[in-house]
Amino acid sequence: MIKKTGLSEKLEKLGFYTEKQGSGTEISLSGNRELTVWAHSGILCADENLVSVKCGEFTLHIYGRELAIDTVCKNGTVVRGVISSISF
Repeated sequence: MIKKTGLSEKLEKLGFYTEKQGSGTEISLSGNRELTVWAHSGILCADENLVSVKCGEFTLHIYGRELAIDTVCKNGTVVRGVISSISF
């Protein structure tokens, strides 16, 4: 079981679901309109139908329409748009 402290706990209280991956990457999805990735290695691709993010040993692919990188900071990236599927 993952110990929930700080930001993850606060996000879950607001209705976000946070899943911690083995690489240390955290992914939160809010409905099908917003996805946040923390502790990733970089953005590989960003267009209106696909955003790919390198997350340690795996690559996260976010598919949808009208996708856009809304926020990029030292700790994470927010992708907004209509998210249709996610794979890694």
